[in-house]
Amino acid sequence: MILKNLRERSFVKKNVYESIDSLALKLKRIRKNHSTLAICPSTTGNSWQGVQTATLGLFPENTLILPQYYSKTVYTDKEIFEICELIRNNHFENIVLSGYPGYFKKIIEKLFFYTKIKLIYHGSFASNREDENSTIFFLNEIIELAKLNKIHSLGFVKKGMAESFEIISGISTSHILLVTNKAKIKEKQYINNDTINIGVFTHNQYRKNIDNQVAAALMINNSIIHLKNNYNFGYFHNPNRFNIHGFFNSHNDFLKVLASMNVNLYVSFSECWGQVITESLMLGVPCLAADNSGVLDYDIELANFLIVKEFDNSTAIYKQTQLVLENNKWISKRGMEYIDKLNKMALLKISEFLR
Repeated sequence: MILKNLRERSFVKKNVYESIDSLALKLKRIRKNHSTLAICPSTTGNSWQGVQTATLGLFPENTLILPQYYSKTVYTDKEIFEICELIRNNHFENIVLSGYPGYFKKIIEKLFFYTKIKLIYHGSFASNREDENSTIFFLNEIIELAKLNKIHSLGFVKKGMAESFEIISGISTSHILLVTNKAKIKEKQYINNDTINIGVFTHNQYRKNIDNQVAAALMINNSIIHLKNNYNFGYFHNPNRFNIHGFFNSHNDFLKVLASMNVNLYVSFSECWGQVITESLMLGVPCLAADNSGVLDYDIELANFLIVKEFDNSTAIYKQTQLVLENNKWISKRGMEYIDKLNKMALLKISEFLR
């Protein structure tokens, strides 16, 4: 155990830690053109990847990615104080904290008196129960800080949460839409032109509903199902129809694979937003979804094709996938147009949040 901890510290020091001087230069560059600073945690593997992608979508030029290892800070309390002093000395009008690892409270306590602290929460009521002890503790902490006016504006990505807390707790809240960054993919190529390529790029937590989606995808004639991991689907007795991609070295590598599908499935029981859905549509690939996050709220015609109402029914997902494949060309074009519309709405909402 001691040896494992020593190896971990060595890895963090070499590969994760960033000097205070380096952070100071980044803060200075951001302040030159922006009065708002967004701070989000760095990723470890896939951990915090969604939050980082969402933050860079909203604040592409003024995000400081703060190094961490999973959800643990790599800085001492003294170093966090130094980082806060650097932020304070740059006189930002707004500090937007995106996500909430526990050490963010130290940043709030150091800075709330000098600038406007705004926080965007990316979780949901359903996901609280997946990591019950820490998630509920931190959400409770956030609400308390908002009640004490140490967090000046509180935004929720999950549809309905902002209104719920406003009514229950009496604090002012905002609903945040996310921006989907346009990926620079030169040419979209299907992995295999002789088959129907179906992406089911989600993990195997219960709320992600992966088994129903895989069953539906296997029902499509001549289909190959693409997954991030082998989640033990041997009981379907179709081993040759799975393509396991493993860990992606970068988010752009993932987007290239996402773009190479005929259709993607992201029909989860519960979703905060569903970035895979919007990224797929941005790439011109239809993506089925469940009606649980509001991500398709602003185009009823598109939603009628992509939303599966009986999302706990593999046959219903299969039938909706068939319908989408038959109308692939129209949905592809409409989906890309929809993301442009959604991005404009998201930027308007984030401007209101900052004001």
